[in-house]
Amino acid sequence: MGVPIPLDASRFSGRVALAHFLTPTGSKSYHPASIGLDGTTFVDVNDGRITGFSGEVDQIASIEAHYNMVATKFGIDRNIVHSWHAGIHPGCSYPASAARDPDRCSNTVFTNPRFLHLHTCGNYAPAEIFWMILDPTISMDGIKLWGNGRLELERFSQTSACLEKWTELKPLSENSSHDTGL
Repeated sequence: MGVPIPLDASRFSGRVALAHFLTPTGSKSYHPASIGLDGTTFVDVNDGRITGFSGEVDQIASIEAHYNMVATKFGIDRNIVHSWHAGIHPGCSYPASAARDPDRCSNTVFTNPRFLHLHTCGNYAPAEIFWMILDPTISMDGIKLWGNGRLELERFSQTSACLEKWTELKPLSENSSHDTGL
């Protein structure tokens, strides 16, 4: 198992920086499956809904067109940010360039703890469009779970015990693969 069950994002609010690619979740097939992002585009989210994009005008137009195409094709709400999860398998890698096949890359490395995925465009998991956030820091109730893309296994008694029992896991957990295609 490479990811935990997705967590509800219906109450998420804030700003997300998108970079590299928008890719499909693998739920349904559509073409083009991915779009490349030049630079960074920001997305404003309020209570689990996309409320706007900011950044380079042509890039925003490309993102908007992609969201409209996918939402129209499947009759879904394009502005939903449904759920999220981060990877938990630090050995997962993708040694090729993501630009060669962004869909294949994202659906391979999504289990790497260096990635946080937000499921968008559809009111169901995994929805249709991934936001891949590289090297996230994730805290809940003041406890850091991931720090700069590293799953903090030593912070919890159950996972810390696993690191002690199976010592070969410790170096792997401390050094998530940097072969991510990006």
